Amino acid sequence: MSTAQALVVGESLIDVVHGAAGIASRTAGAASLNIATALARLVPGASVSFLTDLGTDADGALLRRRLEAAGVTVLAEPRGVSSLAHPRLDRTGSAEYVFELRWEPQVSAVPERPWQALHVGSIGAFLAPGSRAVDALLRWVAEAGTVRSFDPNIRPALLPDHAAALGRFEALARQSDVVKLSDADAAWLYPHDGDPGSTLDRLLAMGPGLVVLTRGAEGSTLRTPALSVDIAAAEVEVADTIGAGDSFMAVLIAELLKRGVTRGRVARLERDDLEAIGAEAARIAGIVVSRVGAGIPDSAL
Repeated sequence: MSTAQALVVGESLIDVVHGAAGIASRTAGAASLNIATALARLVPGASVSFLTDLGTDADGALLRRRLEAAGVTVLAEPRGVSSLAHPRLDRTGSAEYVFELRWEPQVSAVPERPWQALHVGSIGAFLAPGSRAVDALLRWVAEAGTVRSFDPNIRPALLPDHAAALGRFEALARQSDVVKLSDADAAWLYPHDGDPGSTLDRLLAMGPGLVVLTRGAEGSTLRTPALSVDIAAAEVEVADTIGAGDSFMAVLIAELLKRGVTRGRVARLERDDLEAIGAEAARIAGIVVSRVGAGIPDSAL
């Protein structure tokens, strides 16, 4: 069996976390980076590449070390200063962010391969000029059997006006086979939808074969044109929610790769598959939120 080839496209950031004593720690972060590193660990033997944007500074070196230690091939030509995120946790453990970032990946760094999976999302899917690289790669794999996944991971402070952001989201959803969003994403994108089910139906009508809505402690829903499966969340004590959605998304991609699911099969996944995929994603996400930090611990694998 040939090695699975997966490509993740998105931003790399340094999370500058300010502790209670005013001491700041610097760790590798960003949704797309989290997904790339998790995917490399979740699918042993897979070849995971990450098209990103790194600085030439110490932060850029830290980001590269984190990715390569996880077995990810870094596709980036370092230049300038690395991007930063300043997360703040509220009393529920949820994070809000202030960003200092640049997003200019080079499509020319991506080799021609039979990619089984292409994942795009978060800031990198919306922010120019790098968003043009996202579009170019989606066009590139359009004629192949590549499974294209998209997680908007909405950051309102970094988006244009709502109408423009919604238009961009829907354009990407139409080019995707798997779309995952959180209840917060759905509420921001479609504030007038009466219930989460109507949002999922709206997304399916755009063409994806599988749409997923996560609702924190209330669980998740996985829906195809033929089936809808509700998955209970893991019962855990939440330490922080950073990385929960990223780990859930990584498991979705990993489970499709392990099953050898091609683009044409996504919409035809059977109930047993949906239930198994959803349960594994919930299990991993539950472990991640029970700990401080976004990474998936060895005990989860």
